[in-house]
Amino acid sequence: SQQITQHFSIAWVAAAITTQPANTNVTEAGTLTLKVAAAGYPNTYQWFKGDTALDPATANFDNSLHFPQGVTGPTLVISQLTADDAGQYHVVIGNPLGDKTSATATVAVANDTTAPTVVFVGAGSTNRVRVVFSRPISANTISVPVHYSVSGGVTVSDVAVTQPILASSPSVVDLITSGLTPGQQYTVSVTGVKDTRANNNVIGTNSTSFTAPVLRQGILNWDFYENIGGTSVESLTSDLQYPEAVYTNLVLTNFSTSAITGGDLAGNPGFGSLGNNYGSHVYGWLTPKEGGNYTFFIRSDDASELWLSTDAQAANVSEIAYEPGCCNAFLEQKDDGSVLQTSQPIHLDANKPYYIEAFQKEGGGGDYVEVAWRKEGDTTAAGSLTPIPGSLLSAYGPAVVADLKFDAPTLTAGKVTITWSGTGTLQESTDLVTWTPVAGNPASGFSVTPAAGAHKFYRLVH
Repeated sequence: SQQITQHFSIAWVAAAITTQPANTNVTEAGTLTLKVAAAGYPNTYQWFKGDTALDPATANFDNSLHFPQGVTGPTLVISQLTADDAGQYHVVIGNPLGDKTSATATVAVANDTTAPTVVFVGAGSTNRVRVVFSRPISANTISVPVHYSVSGGVTVSDVAVTQPILASSPSVVDLITSGLTPGQQYTVSVTGVKDTRANNNVIGTNSTSFTAPVLRQGILNWDFYENIGGTSVESLTSDLQYPEAVYTNLVLTNFSTSAITGGDLAGNPGFGSLGNNYGSHVYGWLTPKEGGNYTFFIRSDDASELWLSTDAQAANVSEIAYEPGCCNAFLEQKDDGSVLQTSQPIHLDANKPYYIEAFQKEGGGGDYVEVAWRKEGDTTAAGSLTPIPGSLLSAYGPAVVADLKFDAPTLTAGKVTITWSGTGTLQESTDLVTWTPVAGNPASGFSVTPAAGAHKFYRLVH
């Protein structure tokens, strides 16, 4: 063993620190980077605050890593800084020929004194309005209905905290409101909310507009509820999140979630780890073109339930079929009526809308829910049926607007003129990350004189 050690030690080079970590003054909630450089081989690194080795698993309130690049490299990055991060840091460089300890870098964290802002308002339904803040807000101020006012006589009866659900530092809420008039523009004003910074900064005067959803043909609503264990539908409907704390809402163009999940929502880059242990609720109206008796079929991964109303009112629904387990095809009903995934024949009138909804609960692996139907007299085998098409479905969703499109910019006498089609707000940015509305909310034909050596990006937002 001594010979082997001597053999490998020929390549060892003693550690020598060439660049020490520097003292740093930073502002709360920002990101800090400390660096050390050292010669030597083979070197290992471990960062310390005071006498305590930093833990790479330390998480921020939103479950992101507090040390996103780890704590065992020459660079230490600290994200979402708080007052607790102030202190003295050093790194120990391990080497078989002797360890080296860097100089101590003092980190000072100044309080953030800027006020939080509202960055987005949008209606997810005719009685639910989402408000997104620029930063985490204290739970005891974000969830108070009187802190929100909606124009047009709309009242706010409750505030559902989400993302992360019931967290101590949320930045997203859903306002549960009285009915919104489809297609009407409203404004939301927020007062009295305080952020979670050390100063508990109070939001300033604000007013943000949004347009209520409209009834659209060809879609169904899809509400997504994250981080719920189990595979039964009851685990969704009994969870604190349901029904008000919707994580996100999308629309389907037929009675199938496969276009969103792709067979496994965890493979969708927009969901990732959220694609397991979730629940979904699909709902809208079904309007038959022909009257008659119809049989409904549901299939899903994992469990699901199918509910149908006797009319357009959601209050009159009853369960007509359910998938207790996973992954069956559409199945024919047996003579004894024992196939749970298939309904008994139900009479529906032509051109009459019926409220319809499905619940689906996902544990892990693949996931989808699909619903098909078949009119009496149709001989298509159950296994050959396809999901109910969008032409027979309707739901409330965002109004369809004309596509926003930039024309080619022109340069005349040192001025760039930007023109576009469609109705949108012009925003500008220097880094493609932080965007702000262009002052004066200009219409198409906006002109700007470029600054020498600078660059700026523009986009349109509706």
